[in-house]
Amino acid sequence: MDYAGRPVHPVRRKVSDAKAVSTCAKCAGHSFELVLFTPIGASKKLTLVQCAQCGTPVGVLDPATGPLIETLQKQVSPIDDRLNRTATALQA
Repeated sequence: MDYAGRPVHPVRRKVSDAKAVSTCAKCAGHSFELVLFTPIGASKKLTLVQCAQCGTPVGVLDPATGPLIETLQKQVSPIDDRLNRTATALQA
């Protein structure tokens, strides 16, 4: 029963193996990316989650994660470069 005394009927959902797909509200895109930015008048960077297609912001992460993500990006970049060189050499 709810607060008004009416019976509450459970919502029945179809069980499936399909996963939910996040969708941008503006362009209906399904890819998202993390972007570090400094808000006007602030000194610390924030991590913004935005649509990779149109750039619409969809959320902001804890400011403490910004420097960690920046460090990881610096570590991943050289690895990505080496992988690209390897892939190019294999295609030649």
